Amino acid sequence: MALALSSKEPECAISSDDDLLIRSWLHNRGQHTRQAYQRDVFEFLRHVQKRLEEVELKDLQNWFDSLTGAEATRRRKLCALKSLLAYGARLQSLPADVGA
Repeated sequence: MALALSSKEPECAISSDDDLLIRSWLHNRGQHTRQAYQRDVFEFLRHVQKRLEEVELKDLQNWFDSLTGAEATRRRKLCALKSLLAYGARLQSLPADVGA
């Protein structure tokens, strides 16, 4: 079952491995943080159209460059994704921390 924010948020087709990693990463975070980070991850995954284990630094850079809006919001989104990628690398669920 893919993660979904709510009935208003379209589901993002993600692998079961990515789903488990994201759920684990979001565990024990506050509701608003969890929702914001889920939106950020879905936005990134829709942009790259890859599994997290296939993501490269250039994917992260291209996604960040495509973001619009306030600089603080763009940076928060990048920090969220980098946190997920670092978490996945620490758990050895991802081959490398491409956001390091």
